[in-house]
Amino acid sequence: MRSTRTSKAVQDFVGEVCKEIRFRSVHAKISKELRDHIEDLKGEYLQQGFSEEVATSLAIEQMGDPSLVGKQFNRTYQPKTEWSILLITALLISIGGVIQFFVSSQMNTIGIHSFSYFVKYVPIGIVIFAGMYFFNYTWFVRHSRVIYFSLIFITLVGFYMFSLKMNGSYFHVQYLSLLLIPVLAGVIYSYRNKGWLGIFYSYMYYGVAAYLCLIAPSSSALVLLTVSYLIILTVAVARGVFGNIRRFFLPLIYTLTLLILGLPMATTSYRLLKLKMMFRPELDPLGAGYLQTTVQNIITSSKPIGASFIGNMTVEEILPSWTTDFSLTYLIAKIGYIPGMTIIVILLMLIARMFSSVLKQKNTPAFLVACAACLAIAGQIIFYVLTNLGLIMPLSFYLPFVSYGAYGFMMNMALMGLLLSVYRRTNIVAEEYPN
Repeated sequence: MRSTRTSKAVQDFVGEVCKEIRFRSVHAKISKELRDHIEDLKGEYLQQGFSEEVATSLAIEQMGDPSLVGKQFNRTYQPKTEWSILLITALLISIGGVIQFFVSSQMNTIGIHSFSYFVKYVPIGIVIFAGMYFFNYTWFVRHSRVIYFSLIFITLVGFYMFSLKMNGSYFHVQYLSLLLIPVLAGVIYSYRNKGWLGIFYSYMYYGVAAYLCLIAPSSSALVLLTVSYLIILTVAVARGVFGNIRRFFLPLIYTLTLLILGLPMATTSYRLLKLKMMFRPELDPLGAGYLQTTVQNIITSSKPIGASFIGNMTVEEILPSWTTDFSLTYLIAKIGYIPGMTIIVILLMLIARMFSSVLKQKNTPAFLVACAACLAIAGQIIFYVLTNLGLIMPLSFYLPFVSYGAYGFMMNMALMGLLLSVYRRTNIVAEEYPN
């Protein structure tokens, strides 16, 4: 009976403390911490000869006023905001607006739509960001398989029920694949402690998504999806998500992936030619290597400040897709490489801050989802910059928050919202999420 009274006293104290703590997700963690501390204090009093009831009472009394203790915990377990990422993102959106306004002044038809559409879709993207930011990402992890199949279904509907082709490719695949990257991170975590069987299952999920990118076809979506998945899988294995897995088997997965993806490339003469032109675009400067050669010529002839010309032609006359896929190249050609490099430095700062926020995540599912969202955004930036500097073969990527395009902007705002949603709950989410 006495033991029941003492345990009730501890329970009442813990209950009073938890009343002051806003986030219920940390109640279990704090309750255990308080009980353990009370037990330690109680043990000291028992050694001094006090009865169990008195020892418990003294231990609780030493803990202090439960209301004050609860308020202290509530201050500790508060949502966190990564202001530097928010400020850099806002700066990039502003730069994107200036670029679209500048493009609009250069064109009489498409350019007008460029800035007017930008003004319309930016508020929508901000609303999407806010929704994801205040959204509890643990739900996203728990239901990752359902979300995955929903996105696959939407992709297939786009294939067979609607005409979503643009320039011979189903454009919606590229945008939906961005969302599939963090979804795959949740899928990977859902197979925790399953060993090699868990890796096999998660690989099947990736395989279906990669196949849809192949038949779209969308090389950029396939490259980014594959690189991101392999990095997330490697991180998951390193953190012991699947249990005790020998890490030296991972190169076998990398090799298998490259072989599977390399077969369509090797059996298609056009794709094989494009791959060859990546390393020697000058071999066919007027054909498969035209874009990369043109970009290289524009970059090498650019000035520190001011417009450059290739012979007697303007950049608008020789560079296709200068309003979208090559807007950075266009900007360097029109106003100089110093402003262009400034934008690149800002983009690199964003990548650095995003990865810094990821490294602060101690629990594994948060780390994986944040890492995936970060890879999706950073991957687009890296590939876009490399393409716009003529360092790799042209791939159709969107420059997050800067390039023209409603779908790309909204998808990246959703990814950024998800990343900061994870950071916001750094200290207030438990490790395990039930499926």
